[in-house]
Amino acid sequence: AARRAPRRAAARAVARDRFESDEQAAVMGELERALHNARIKECTEKGHAKLQEIIDDGYDQLDTLSAKSQKNVQLQTDSLLRSLSVEHDALEAKIRLGRERINEQKKRYAEVARDIDDGRNAHLFFKNNALGSDAPRTTTSGRKRRAPRTYNQAREEDAGATGRMLAACLMAFTSVYLSLIGP
Repeated sequence: AARRAPRRAAARAVARDRFESDEQAAVMGELERALHNARIKECTEKGHAKLQEIIDDGYDQLDTLSAKSQKNVQLQTDSLLRSLSVEHDALEAKIRLGRERINEQKKRYAEVARDIDDGRNAHLFFKNNALGSDAPRTTTSGRKRRAPRTYNQAREEDAGATGRMLAACLMAFTSVYLSLIGP
């Protein structure tokens, strides 16, 4: 700025009217500086106003985007909650149905075990070569396994074993099924 000032003064001196006195030139210089400063001030005020307008507009856009974003998040949350509620109801229905089926199976297994323990229908569960005959039971090699049993002895022994086996199977099936469907 210090280097340019003499050139400006020299340019003004050349450009000034030759009939203008030094005093008039000084007054004109002051007027030019005042006008220049007024223009700078006016431009600065306009710039500040424009900048404030841009900032306010930006905040308005941010508020609008924030409201839209919150609305979208709320809609997505509501949608997820509805779908989770539907899935929860479906799972509860499956669990209820599974428990009903397990209870029915338990009842059926209990009835079958009772029948077997009572000696009824044992011949339907165990069909081996000793039932109904006095022939000794043999292995595949033909070796005698133990003394021959009568039909009634076979029914009693097999009925007890079958009842225990069915009860164990029922408990295993129930525990596996419950672990699959959850609590």
